[in-house]
Amino acid sequence: MGRDTAHVSRAVQRPAKDVWAVVRQFCVPWHPLIATMQAEQGGFVRVFTVKGAATQYREQLTWFSDSDQCLRYTHVSGIEGADRYDATVTVADDSAGARVTWSAEITGSRSAEIANGSEAIFDAGIAALTDAVPVCEEVTVGPATVEIAHHHVDGAPQLAMSATPTRAGPICVFLHGIGGNRSNWDAQLKALGPYVQCVSLDLRGYGDSALGADQSQIEDY
Repeated sequence: MGRDTAHVSRAVQRPAKDVWAVVRQFCVPWHPLIATMQAEQGGFVRVFTVKGAATQYREQLTWFSDSDQCLRYTHVSGIEGADRYDATVTVADDSAGARVTWSAEITGSRSAEIANGSEAIFDAGIAALTDAVPVCEEVTVGPATVEIAHHHVDGAPQLAMSATPTRAGPICVFLHGIGGNRSNWDAQLKALGPYVQCVSLDLRGYGDSALGADQSQIEDY
């Protein structure tokens, strides 16, 4: 029983984060050789056919990391002569934009032949990523013109909040974390205020919102 490795590493002239946004979609047929594809088991398994063939292939996602921009998968069925097939795809920053590295460890009676075929498939996939990644034009955002009103809701205890002008539709509410306050979200309120009404508030005991004499309860929030 043989054991072989398929390995392709190529530069793609697109930002790495944009290339990863395509590659990370395990059950989306962005590879140019894919004819049909469907997801199973909540997107952890992909079942697909390739152009010009009737064989159905099944692969399972085994590891995934957005921070490392890397995923791993294993062959389940479809490749004759492969007892084990474990592949890894990684997208990294590169001087040209991104570097995509695609490799696989193959064990089986046809491991050498499968490795050669896999390298051709990997190479075609990486080459196609230049066209698969949408080109995003840079957009310059002008100065915000929306006004932010600061309110103090009287009561016991007092509640402080900031809001953009009333608009039809849902309200987007921003909540700060420990040690924060409603002013943390001023930039977001200015950016989104022209499109949807936005509200940020000081949670009880933060900023200008008071705790009150008694212990705050869920109902108070």
